[in-house]
Amino acid sequence: MAAAIAEDSWVVDGNYSAVRDLVWGRADTIVWLDLPLHTVVWQVVRRTVVRLGRAEVLWGTNRESLRTAFSRDSIIWWAISTHGRRRREYGTLLAEPLGMTVVRLRSAAEIDRWLRALDDPGTESG
Repeated sequence: MAAAIAEDSWVVDGNYSAVRDLVWGRADTIVWLDLPLHTVVWQVVRRTVVRLGRAEVLWGTNRESLRTAFSRDSIIWWAISTHGRRRREYGTLLAEPLGMTVVRLRSAAEIDRWLRALDDPGTESG
């Protein structure tokens, strides 16, 4: 991770708490996609169903199955069971002054507006 973020420009996608201090120490902006639970669950279920239908390889030779896709070990259950805790955790972490820009986007419409603003330097993006 240190080598990846040593560049002048980089993006990290995900919740890498094990290297948070390293990444956040070099970041100038954090974009938090703080979507409602129903949106997250819909996206995860839709993605899971598509993967099942296409028999997509996830990694190595691993494929989702109906048995695992809707079990307590599934990404669907993980999204449901961790959403509230993650939202509280990030709300607390990102409420403190961090010396960087924090952009909190709470809906698809907010995400779309923010992305459009990035393309138009005459509008505010965060």
